Amino acid sequence: MKQINKYKKLGLATLVGALFVSCGLALFWPNGQQEWLIISQIRLPRMLAALLVGSMVAISSWLVQIVFQEKMIDAANLGLMDGPYFLVLLSIVIVPDLANDRVIIGAVAGGLMMFVISHLQNIHQLYGRSLILSGLATAIFFLAMTHIIASGDGMRGVTLGSVTWLDIIFLLGILTLSGLVLSSYYPKLRFLALPEVQLQQLPLAVDRIRWQSLLIAGVLAGSAASVLGSVLFVGVMMQFMLGMLWHRPMYRRLGLSVLLGMTIFNVGDILSAHMLGSRQLPSADVIQLTAVGVLLVMRGIIYAKRRI
Repeated sequence: MKQINKYKKLGLATLVGALFVSCGLALFWPNGQQEWLIISQIRLPRMLAALLVGSMVAISSWLVQIVFQEKMIDAANLGLMDGPYFLVLLSIVIVPDLANDRVIIGAVAGGLMMFVISHLQNIHQLYGRSLILSGLATAIFFLAMTHIIASGDGMRGVTLGSVTWLDIIFLLGILTLSGLVLSSYYPKLRFLALPEVQLQQLPLAVDRIRWQSLLIAGVLAGSAASVLGSVLFVGVMMQFMLGMLWHRPMYRRLGLSVLLGMTIFNVGDILSAHMLGSRQLPSADVIQLTAVGVLLVMRGIIYAKRRI
């Protein structure tokens, strides 16, 4: 038991250290010293965007898995990122002045999409594989439509380097409001792991808890997608990583999920900005590669420990 606790503390310390180091690199690497104007107008907003978006994706995926009790789904592979991102791009193409309100558009689109998805899920009783396949089909459809719009309008892969302080204010406001609502019923989420028969016997507004959780997940995912695009299966991978290191119930992983999300998204965005020198790579693609790399390293370490 002491050995297990030792590894848990080491893993948590490594995660916190990686987050702080990545924040320093995001602000000052590779030149060491930067003019305050560059830091305040470019690097600081980009770093904050990575942290906020990472938190939003982590929380939304965590909520989706708790409500649906399915480990292989997250907000992105339900279409809650590709759909809002497509609608944001479409809105900007039609009315360019809406670019300043893209976070709000993404949040509204995400909430509406989750409302439709949960309604269809209740009508058609979609669970397990059926829910995953339906969500992936939705995500792929909007991904294809996004590529059509982006290629026709001459757009390239989105990076977090395009965020503004107005985007940061909107993202922070939405995350704060969602956190306040979530905190009002957070202890009750642990009951959603119970069988449906037992759950209905408890004096809880179960349907209300589910609706609130899914609405928050949709709003957060849509807000994140408005500035980043989609990151398929990153939420699934993050929860899988946490399950390997900390064998805790799903409802008790919120803090760790946020910490891991901020770290992976910040590191991924740093790599997207500097991996090829002056050429900017799409942040979402590099973040997905970063998550895969971290997962493979963790699997390798655990496998090596079992062999010893």
